[in-house]
Order: sequence, then structure tokens, then C-alpha cells
Amino acid sequence: MNKPPVIPKKIKEIEIRTRILVEEMISGIYHSAFKGRGIEFSDVREYSYGDDIRSIDWNVTARLNKPYIKTFKEERELSIIIAVDASYSTVFGTGRTMRELMTEVAALFCFSAIKNNDRVGEVIFSDRIERYLPPKSGNVNVLKIMKDILSYENRGGLTSIKNAMSFINRLKIKKSVVIFMSDFLDSGYEKELKIISRKHDFIPIVFSDPFYEYMQNQDAPIIINDIETKTPVILNSSIVDNLKRSYLERFQIFSELGINYISLTTRQSPLLNIIKFFQKRSKLY
Repeated sequence: MNKPPVIPKKIKEIEIRTRILVEEMISGIYHSAFKGRGIEFSDVREYSYGDDIRSIDWNVTARLNKPYIKTFKEERELSIIIAVDASYSTVFGTGRTMRELMTEVAALFCFSAIKNNDRVGEVIFSDRIERYLPPKSGNVNVLKIMKDILSYENRGGLTSIKNAMSFINRLKIKKSVVIFMSDFLDSGYEKELKIISRKHDFIPIVFSDPFYEYMQNQDAPIIINDIETKTPVILNSSIVDNLKRSYLERFQIFSELGINYISLTTRQSPLLNIIKFFQKRSKLY
């Protein structure tokens, strides 16, 4: 099926808008929020008064018969994985769709990453892994990720956060920053969440729509229009109760595990909440 011609135009609009935001507002706090994977050995130098004696290199000291200490530098380069829920629910939105918002948020992270010489990859998932792109650097890679997120046509419609997290946990990659974007209206992924939050710098971004808030105060049945067929669909009491439970539980599990998350809605600009998140992380280092 041919992609609608509006997709390249939307990508260009998002690219221009997010590049400006990155240049003017985000780049600096991104750098301080993501310090790198650690430190690595750089060199040795002669000991000076006040240096930490725990840094003394005893082998060099013995060989040269005077104290030398090890010096280190920050291992700056990061790998960023953008994981995106492509189930049918993300094509929903009472203003713009969650998928459009996800593309804009991904662009903010991607352009911030490449400005800091970091690499970016993607995982697009539904109830299975739809697409995986290993982390790479460069503008071309970022534009491909944006196009994939915005234009991906899900063949299944369902979602499995458990499967997506399991896939990322099995990847033979160094510790990465995992930006995991979903409405998180799913369950049964607690074990995988614990593993991924230990292996990687895991950042869940929870997407919502005002309809979710409206739904909390409604009793079944609820009638909505199907995204694909444009025909009315009746949500019975079982479906509505499950949605309500998932809506409440998705924040609780992050709090219980001490995982900081970003909450975004389709009716608001994502910029302020993302900047607040970056600033909060920066204070932790």
C-alpha cells in the first residue's frame, strides 16, 4: 500500500520544529541528564599533594620509583533505543493522535542524541516485534526512525509490553538508554520491567488522551468509533473495567519500583514535561 503523501510533509515539519527546540532549549540539559555509561582509564600522571591515594597505580609507581596515579575520563558516547508501541490504540486521539505525539517526542530525543554524538536505534512493537533498527549515528538514521514511527501500519492491532521488554532484554548490546513509549494499557510485564530497569537506563513515557480521563467516570457500555472501520463499537463492562484498572495500575508499578517516568497527553505540548524530567535527572548526578 502506498504511503499517503502527507507523511513526508509531517516529518519535515516535525524535524524543523524539534531541531529548533533542541538547539535553543534541550541540548544542554540533555547532555547533563545523560552522563554516559561510566568512566574509562585515560592515562597516568605523577602524584601531586592532595590527590586521592586510592588512584595510585602501584605497578607504575614501583617501576619508576615515584608515585603515579591513574586518570580517567567520562565514557561519553551513549546508545539510545526508542521503543514505540504501534498498536491500534496509539492511532487514537481526540486532538492529534498518540502516534503523532510519539513521533515528535522521538524526534526530540533523536536530535538531542545526534547533537551529542550518541547513537539511536528503534524497536517498533505490537503484540510482536514489528521492526528493529540497531543504534546508529547520523541524521539519515534519525529521519528513518521518524518515518517508521509515524507511518507504520500495524497488521495486528494488539500490544504486548511484556514481549517488547523481553526482546530488548535479550539484545546483545551495551547498557543503553531505553525510551519506552506506550499508553501502557497492558498488564503482566512486571518481571520484564524489573530486568530491563536493571540492565538499562529505562525511561517509560506514558501517553494519554483526555478520553481516558473521561472514561474513568463513565459506566459501561461506552460507544466509540472504530479507527479502522469508522463504525460504532460498544465497549462492554468487562472491557471498560479492564481499561480502568490498567489506567490506574500503569503509574503504580513505576512508583513501586522507583522508576521515574514522563507522562504526556495528546492535548498538551510535550516540551515542558520533558525539560522538567531532564532537569530532575541532572540534579541526581
